[in-house]
Amino acid sequence: MANKTNDEREHREAVNEELDQEFNSAREDDVEAAQEIAPMQMTGTFSRGRSDSGSTELEEPIGEGMEGEGRGLAIAGVIFSIVAFFLLPYFTAPVGIVLGFIGARQGSGFGWWAVGIGALALILSFMMAPLRVY
Repeated sequence: MANKTNDEREHREAVNEELDQEFNSAREDDVEAAQEIAPMQMTGTFSRGRSDSGSTELEEPIGEGMEGEGRGLAIAGVIFSIVAFFLLPYFTAPVGIVLGFIGARQGSGFGWWAVGIGALALILSFMMAPLRVY
């Protein structure tokens, strides 16, 4: 009877080991598939060069400063679009819209604000034109 119990115990342990191995290999496959499907995340940092001591230090987090390419044009577009409410709307609003669009295409979120504000200024100028007294 003791041999039968030991044999059963050994058989259960062998089956459990096989199941554990299958489960672990399935988990590894799932992780690998998830890595292939998941979008690449921009985490971590990168270095813009070496420091004075010669060692490479991690300076700026990835993802920061990436919208700076079109930001200047976009801010100029917002300024032109706001000025269009008060001064030469038929000139400054289109300039603001164009600068905003170029800035937005280069990655700045301010660009779309410039386009919207410039379009609003231009539309309001057209609507107010008949009401002007010269």
